Amino acid sequence: PASNPVRLRQVLSNLLSNAIKFTEKGEIVLSVNLQTYDPAKERAIVGFAVTDSGVFLAASPSSDLT
Repeated sequence: PASNPVRLRQVLSNLLSNAIKFTEKGEIVLSVNLQTYDPAKERAIVGFAVTDSGVFLAASPSSDLT
């Protein structure tokens, strides 16, 4: 199934907003990783990660973006 671009944008925006809110000094990194690519189907699986040096927040269950 194709991803939902609106939902993906919302999730990434929320993750980055939280990183900005809780990181007074240091760094915030958005990593994008191409995990698999099938040129015949023009299909890719892409991973996203947001890391920061700010205050730790407990992880919440991840949501399905598809």
